Amino acid sequence: MDNQNNLLDEDGFALVLKGKKNKLLKRNEKNINEVVKTTDRDVNRNNQARNNYFKKQNNINNNNVFLQSNYQEDSNEKETPKPTIENKKKKNNKLFVNHQLSIEEQLKRLNQQLSEQQEFMKNTEFFKVSTSLFTSNSCDDLFSNVHDIICYGIGDFSQSKKCLDQLSLITAIRSIYNITGSVYIYDPVMSDFEKRFVTEELGFKFIEQNEECKRSVYYPTSATSDSNVKNNYYTLFYMPFCGRKLYDNVLWANWNVDSLSRLLIIGNSFNEYNEGLVQPRQSDIPYSYTKKVYQLYNEYRLPDIYPTKYIFHQLSIHHFKNHSQQLSEKHNLSPSYFDPSINFEPPKLQDNNAES
Repeated sequence: MDNQNNLLDEDGFALVLKGKKNKLLKRNEKNINEVVKTTDRDVNRNNQARNNYFKKQNNINNNNVFLQSNYQEDSNEKETPKPTIENKKKKNNKLFVNHQLSIEEQLKRLNQQLSEQQEFMKNTEFFKVSTSLFTSNSCDDLFSNVHDIICYGIGDFSQSKKCLDQLSLITAIRSIYNITGSVYIYDPVMSDFEKRFVTEELGFKFIEQNEECKRSVYYPTSATSDSNVKNNYYTLFYMPFCGRKLYDNVLWANWNVDSLSRLLIIGNSFNEYNEGLVQPRQSDIPYSYTKKVYQLYNEYRLPDIYPTKYIFHQLSIHHFKNHSQQLSEKHNLSPSYFDPSINFEPPKLQDNNAES
């Protein structure tokens, strides 16, 4: 029995052996290094033993386990237990700037990291499939005619790899489609260093006040430009994982057929909002423009194939393709549907809390 217990796998677990004891001992004496053949059932039992062991160890040391970021995981590393809710946020955060450096050196270093991440983004299957998705669904012309970009909810990208990845997507889109208009950005958690970075290094415009996403799109009027320019002038709102009420606010601020026709939104799926089990509270229904706009948009789901999970999952692009009266006529809407006198402004979010 002692010799049998000495036969261990690479993780140090005793192998489950078949056969008679004498036969086993004779075989070991002949060649102690010979690999003992096991059945599929044996392998499953070994794996179960390993899983139970790691689960037990994880429970014992739960308060002392801090998982490293999975963004640069070695593919040969053994599977680690899933993080708890408490340490999941720690897993996604990584300090990118060295505060021992000067501010100028930190800005330069962060800019280099974003540039590298942007090039990585362009070469991912996620980005290639996403851009081909836009082309195959006649969205390519829309992106080519985007003039302004509004970014909400990017987060503290100098501290979080997840947020830096999300920022790299919009900079990659801006680069690929040669978008030369203004890029506005706001997130209440952004530090002064990050505000300086986006304005000085990226040329973005920081939105000084928390407007709670109540920003109207700009497009030339017929008095200042020809109709061709007017009808091909889009604003892209990039809002990954913002609360539903913030999408409601964007739609309310653009609640007319001209503005909606020039509005693109990359964010949470409106279809899931409207077709899911969780619906707005009764008191919120008058201000739920994501509900009012149901079936007035085209939605295309971004592929869930980014190398790191839970960064771009469940995101979609939404656009309102038809212009002016075509939008109303297509859905048999009365002119009063967009009447501002009966479409009330959503109330201010308490304590800047963008509830879903």
